Amino acid sequence: MLKFAEPAEDAVLVPRAITVVEAIDRLSRKRQAGYLSTALIITENGRRRDKPLRLVSPYDLPVLTALAIT
Repeated sequence: MLKFAEPAEDAVLVPRAITVVEAIDRLSRKRQAGYLSTALIITENGRRRDKPLRLVSPYDLPVLTALAIT
C-alpha cells in the first residue's frame, strides 16, 4: 500500500460506509499505538483495487469530532 512509508506511518483501507464515530476510533487507536501518520483511505468497498474516494488523516479529527457531536 504505502511503498515509501516511514516505519511509524500507516494507512488503512476502509469502506465508504464507515461512520464518523468509527473513523474517529480507528484514527485514535492508531495514534495511541504510536502511529503518528495514520491515514484512512476510503474506497467504495474498502478493497485495494477500488478507486480511492477520500483520504482522512489525524488532522481531520477536530472536524470529525464536531460532526459526531452534532
